[in-house]
Amino acid sequence: MARGAPITQEKIRARKIKKRIWISVAIISGVVSIICGASLISSLSFFQVKNIEVLGVEGETAAAASEAAAADLSGETLYFFPNSNIFFVSAKSIAKNIVASSPEIASVKVSKKFFDTIVINIKTKNPVALWCLDQACDVLDSSGMAFDATTTFATSTFVTFGNGKIPHVGMSILPLSEFPSLMAFIYNLPQRGFHTSSVGIAENGEVRIYIATSSSLIVDPSKNLSESLANLDLLLTNKTSGMTVDQINSLQYLDLRFPDKIFYK
Repeated sequence: MARGAPITQEKIRARKIKKRIWISVAIISGVVSIICGASLISSLSFFQVKNIEVLGVEGETAAAASEAAAADLSGETLYFFPNSNIFFVSAKSIAKNIVASSPEIASVKVSKKFFDTIVINIKTKNPVALWCLDQACDVLDSSGMAFDATTTFATSTFVTFGNGKIPHVGMSILPLSEFPSLMAFIYNLPQRGFHTSSVGIAENGEVRIYIATSSSLIVDPSKNLSESLANLDLLLTNKTSGMTVDQINSLQYLDLRFPDKIFYK
């Protein structure tokens, strides 16, 4: 009995191509089915964040934090998975958005509770000084940045800074590298008998720390202020100088900007 015609290389290649196409279709169909199934499951109400709890603050700050979190939970990831799914909630992203929404916030911790609640724990900044011009005052944090307006400056015990400019939330009274060292210098003055009432900052960077009605200490916060403090100590302890706290308080100014020299008037 005669046999059929032999299978050519073209037919073999065509069968292989056809087989590959069907395998590819099967794989794509499987992936699509998995994604659709996962999307359906992730969209179930049981896994959706329904409650946002804000702890540590109240009022406008709490409302702004809740709105920032809600905005982060809206929309979808890869067009399939809702961001409100408890498993897709990014605590880091929510915390970052909340800090950006309110200048008075120092830190934010976001945690998940059960399958439908996120808890936002907020710590606010501590005020260390005031920045004022006329009747306008803002509170400064430890970096020297204004983070909130205030009207209680008249009875405040905080040191008042001024540089001739209107304070604005989000702005710094001094470069961030200079303000902490200047505050450290001011905090050390009461131990030596001097009490700061206000601080004036000139356009050329000269800083006058007012320690009496008309007396001031002149320093340069861009330099090492520990040297300025050492100069002040040397002046007070040197018996030949004849300088006392009361005498310094009666001066017009005491210039401490130079390492080994002190000028006064």
